[in-house]
Amino acid sequence: TVPVLKTAAVRGEGIAALVDKITAHREWLASTGQGERRRLRRSREEVTARLRELLVRRALRSLEADEFEALIRGVADGAVTAADAARTIAARLRG
Repeated sequence: TVPVLKTAAVRGEGIAALVDKITAHREWLASTGQGERRRLRRSREEVTARLRELLVRRALRSLEADEFEALIRGVADGAVTAADAARTIAARLRG
């Protein structure tokens, strides 16, 4: 459970207790390795998201003007699977 601390910044109430809890939490993160694991997870997620964006943009730029729409229509019509359409686009990136 997450502790709830009552504070009133205008009156300065509970601020010292809040700072103590924040400090204790930071120490816990450091001593258990949780801080490092969380930083790594967030970094991995961010890099993966940026890579995905770049690859999608590059893949779409590699297609002729109507190619993407033709693939989408093929998927919608059941002529091609979404996986096959994606593989077709990915193949363009490989050259």
